[in-house]
Amino acid sequence: MPRPEENPLIRMVEKLANHATVSDEARAEILQMPYVARQFEPGSYFVREGALADKTGILMSGLMVCQKTSGAGDRQIASVKIAGDILGLQNLYLDTPDHNIQALTQCDIIIVPSKVLKTASDAYPAVSHAVTQSRSHAVTQSR
Repeated sequence: MPRPEENPLIRMVEKLANHATVSDEARAEILQMPYVARQFEPGSYFVREGALADKTGILMSGLMVCQKTSGAGDRQIASVKIAGDILGLQNLYLDTPDHNIQALTQCDIIIVPSKVLKTASDAYPAVSHAVTQSRSHAVTQSR
């Protein structure tokens, strides 16, 4: 986990800035968002398919997998998430996720309420663009 003097949300800003220029105002907005740090044990879920989609997160350490369950009950892995990846960006736009995000190893995650990030995304077009581009990039990587 980050040292107390470091704001872990800087990783979210840096990741979004890979996809669009994030203004100083938008940066400040993101860095002021409320968050909670949580550990997830291997096999535990950050997001469950069909459950309430109310959080996004930053994977600080560990490995997670995004997966879907087929009608036959088979698991299809869509992507593997590594430290620094943003989790659950689709939760800004979907009421219920269409996939699971599950820990493969012990994971440290900084959790932010989706509605707070959505507010920042709505207020700052560059953040909205970065979120959209980040999601597009994640989808193309999983194909």
